[in-house]
Amino acid sequence: MEAKGAPLSDDIILAKAQALGASLGQAGTPLPSNFKFSLDWLNRFKRSRGISFQPQHGEAQGADLNSVANIRRYGPILIEHFGIDHSHNMDETGLFWKRLPSRSLVTRKRAGRKLAKDRFTLCVTTSASGNKFPLLAIGKAKRPRCFGKKWVPSNIGIPYTNSTKAWQTGETFTHFLHLFASWVETAGEELYYSWITLARTSAPITRRPSPNGYATWGAMGSSGAM
Repeated sequence: MEAKGAPLSDDIILAKAQALGASLGQAGTPLPSNFKFSLDWLNRFKRSRGISFQPQHGEAQGADLNSVANIRRYGPILIEHFGIDHSHNMDETGLFWKRLPSRSLVTRKRAGRKLAKDRFTLCVTTSASGNKFPLLAIGKAKRPRCFGKKWVPSNIGIPYTNSTKAWQTGETFTHFLHLFASWVETAGEELYYSWITLARTSAPITRRPSPNGYATWGAMGSSGAM
């Protein structure tokens, strides 16, 4: 289970041990009558095998290994072909703008608060040569009330769009692609010779001319290609 990334707990190990003990009894090699699968036994078992209870960090277990293999294989070729100025990377991060710090200077123990979950999703894009593009903010509200009736997205200084849960969706990603195209063209780059790697899927997205004269987007190893 650990090799597949499944979380393990004391209860799961005890249940499995009891099942194995029962199967040994059915096979004719029962455990001693005074043997018990107690917490003391479990603690000794974990200590002898170096098992500890720790949080799981990051999202590596959810990575698409096929996409990772593709980007490792074709990424250097694409960078060599397009050049570092035309090779871009986009990643997403959550901004919990209402959340207070979890640590504070105190003179005595103080109870914590419920963590605020109000968030924006920020799309961060840069080229391999270090050129940074504007952030794209994704919020819940199409027109946040705090900005008033005359507010337009460009007033906050960075592009803004919205989705139901402030997450990246197909619609917001399409919005990002159009923005990326305009940024590249504004920077004076040839759009057909630029490509972008999506860190969230590890799938390179390339824009290329199509027979009808329009540019199309494609991806290697990504089911979310456009």
